[in-house]
Amino acid sequence: MMRKYLKIIAFAFCISLCSCLLCGKVDAATQKLKVVFLETGGSDESEISSDPNAKYNVTVDGSSLNFEALAKMTLGGHIVYCIEPYILTGPGVEYESGNIRDKLTASEEERLERIAYVGYGYNGDTSNEMIGATQIRIWQELGYTVRHIHKDLQAKINQINKNLKMFNTLPSFNGQTVKLDAEKTGQANATVLTDTNRVFSRFDKNIKASAKYSISGNNLSIWREKTSPMSGTYTFDLIPSSDLGNSEAYFNDEGLQTVAHFEMSDEYRVTVKYTTEPAKVRISKLDITSGEELAGSHLSITDKASGKVIEEWVSDGTVHVIDGDKFVNGKEYILHEELAPEGYDLAHDITFIYRETGMETIIMNDELTPAKVIISKVDITTGEELPGSKLWIKDKETGEIIEEWTSTDEPHEIDGHKFEDGKEYILHEETAPEGYLVAQDITFTYNKDKMDVIVMADEIIPENPETGLNFPYIMLGGGVLLAIGGITFLIKKNKFKSI
Repeated sequence: MMRKYLKIIAFAFCISLCSCLLCGKVDAATQKLKVVFLETGGSDESEISSDPNAKYNVTVDGSSLNFEALAKMTLGGHIVYCIEPYILTGPGVEYESGNIRDKLTASEEERLERIAYVGYGYNGDTSNEMIGATQIRIWQELGYTVRHIHKDLQAKINQINKNLKMFNTLPSFNGQTVKLDAEKTGQANATVLTDTNRVFSRFDKNIKASAKYSISGNNLSIWREKTSPMSGTYTFDLIPSSDLGNSEAYFNDEGLQTVAHFEMSDEYRVTVKYTTEPAKVRISKLDITSGEELAGSHLSITDKASGKVIEEWVSDGTVHVIDGDKFVNGKEYILHEELAPEGYDLAHDITFIYRETGMETIIMNDELTPAKVIISKVDITTGEELPGSKLWIKDKETGEIIEEWTSTDEPHEIDGHKFEDGKEYILHEETAPEGYLVAQDITFTYNKDKMDVIVMADEIIPENPETGLNFPYIMLGGGVLLAIGGITFLIKKNKFKSI
């Protein structure tokens, strides 16, 4: 038969953050205790089993009762717990809120807050077994010995004890400093931190943080966005701020049980400091035509303002990478080619501004040196170079003289930069060497990629076949002789008289 005064045990941790925690403060000065017995789910004491070994009945050493019947109690929307197992609790009795420190020390309050946090409602466990287990664990923490605990309740107590260990130490990466890469932003480039203390996964996943993050078990992934600062501290509140508050005790005027509602009053916060490795500077030296990397270019980067050389190197056919620590954010620098690979022209300098948050690859193109124009002035018979010819090349369209020279015993070479690709030019011989006829003009089209040697051949002035004398001199001599002969003939034929 049930005892007249059944002691009702209160336990719980509210799982509804909005209705209980945010709006849990009751304006009324007094509130009535509501009791639901776990054995029957009702409030009628007569329905409770009188067997001390029933699932939700326990024996507390020192009690004058045969057993304590575990129950779920709410007061003004709060789930509350019994503090003293030996003092009776009356359903429907009015209670007023008071200072919990009147019943508990600060240390006891903190320890019970932790039990309440990992007890009823933790990870969604709102079972009757967890309600009873949390109340039992609260009594045990206050120094009471509880006997005849059902195995289902004990299993939940063991679970609470395991999770309480997470308060003994913070995750191993707390206070750690990590170095991020400015060029690797966004979740795809996250840095993963692993808690070797293996407590991170036990905290509520409704974590509030000042970082971009994701959680998988004991792994915390963090990353920067492009607009984030280059260094700072990320904070992670392991217990949601809505679960933080001041615990309250509730008292009555009838000398009955004091009940309490517990909320975490201290934060569990993890900090991760970070610095960001500034963006690297990448230099690509390319053949402007093929787009392939060029080797053999002597390059340098200098500070535009001071002229200080930041880096010097010879390209090796790969993109050259320079540590961002060598540069100052927002400063101007000059990329200069001192010596181009063989067969290439020097590129123009490139001025760039260094940005520590991200740099695109700087591309310097080299163009092949345009083909030279080679003029060979030869004897048409021997094919040997013929010195003494006065020559010039002009632009066919504009008439502009491009080059003038006198031939030597070597072919004449002209820098290809003087010509325009695809344009027509005229090679002209102004005077031929002595004994040679002037050659006809040669028109050619300039091709910057390749030019064949332009050969202008001179013929020797032909000789008289009979005398061996040069034809012009024979003609001249013959003319003179004919003239003399004619004058003699006229003198003989006409008699001149004196007047």
